[in-house]
Amino acid sequence: MSGSIPSNIGNAKNLVELKLYDNYLTGEIPFSIGKLEKIERIVLTRNKLTGSLPSSLIGLSSVREIFFDDNSLTGTIPDFIFKLSKIQSFYLTGNQLSGTIPESLGEAVKLIDLSMSDNKFTGTIPSSIGNLIKLQSINLARNKLEGTIPASIGNIKKLASLILTSNQLVGNVPESLRTVENLKTLLVGNNLLGCPVVDYSSWGNYTDRSLYPDVNSSYPRCPPGHACYTVTPGRGEKPYYFCDA
Repeated sequence: MSGSIPSNIGNAKNLVELKLYDNYLTGEIPFSIGKLEKIERIVLTRNKLTGSLPSSLIGLSSVREIFFDDNSLTGTIPDFIFKLSKIQSFYLTGNQLSGTIPESLGEAVKLIDLSMSDNKFTGTIPSSIGNLIKLQSINLARNKLEGTIPASIGNIKKLASLILTSNQLVGNVPESLRTVENLKTLLVGNNLLGCPVVDYSSWGNYTDRSLYPDVNSSYPRCPPGHACYTVTPGRGEKPYYFCDA
């Protein structure tokens, strides 16, 4: 299917789900989409949509899932987007969005999945992200994010996947992640990170240690003169990185 999304899409007042993924749709997301007060799920993935996120999205009072990934959207994320009270899944991966991630991110307290990788976001990861205690997946890879990984992420006890690869993050992987027992995927390579100095023997029954001295590897970097290790844990436990400092 090609062409644009009809400008009168907002007249479908009783629409609960809109799925237009894997097409050749062009043009902008219609402003009238904000009139769909009963809509719960919008899937516009893998089209050729352009333009910015319309301000009318603030009217989506029932929306739970927004999938705008793999398009050519530009502009910034409106501050109100994370104030949608029922939002659980928010996918913007693979666009050309820029600007900073709003501090209002911390208001999306029902959010479960957040994917905004492969854009041009700058600035820091808001510390308010630690308010999102229902989050299970975070993917902010391949942006231009700076600063440190907020220690508040350790408050998200249901977090299973944290992917921050290929940004410009500095500092260490926060110690607070030790307490996130559900964490199975931690990808932070291709940043400017160091490794925390950790007594791995206090972390449980780990079975292996492997040396990754290559600064171009996918593992965090250690301070100059020190080697960076990854610990492979026993079954059911998560890996961690440490230095020989």
